Amino acid sequence: MFNVGYIADAQAIQPSKVIVIDKIQFLQQVESEPKLLVHLYRVLEMTHRNLAIHMGDSYYSAKTRVLKYLLRLLSQFGISNTEGIVITIPVIHELLAKHAGTTRVTVTRVLSRFSAGNILSTNPRPWIVKDYDALVELCEQACLDHTCIVGSGYVYEQQKTCSK
Repeated sequence: MFNVGYIADAQAIQPSKVIVIDKIQFLQQVESEPKLLVHLYRVLEMTHRNLAIHMGDSYYSAKTRVLKYLLRLLSQFGISNTEGIVITIPVIHELLAKHAGTTRVTVTRVLSRFSAGNILSTNPRPWIVKDYDALVELCEQACLDHTCIVGSGYVYEQQKTCSK
């Protein structure tokens, strides 16, 4: 926006519309309606928070990053049913690898372990977490001496410090 090229990209996970906003018109609109800056600030805050989470996650193993991203998906897109918690958006190994900062092969290996332990079902779609408590326990074990985002239920917004 301010003499800088594009520094990010995005991938839609559902049908979407892209809106292009002219910079000059946007700045004029902000001058006439300063409340727009409050909304922009909220978006920037959310972006900053996500970047901080990703930076913190970079210290964890690939397995832990995949696990933590699965827990985030559950908090945003999980719906309980009789089989477990269904992730209501389509998830592919490549996308999970991108968000967890690892390779598709590593994601497949980690998910296979979760499937073998009857924690997660990826076939047929949609993905179903059959044992949420086991996922949380794995996260807590992996996060010893670190602050993890875990909790009870599949909405887990509280921070819990894990200890040895």
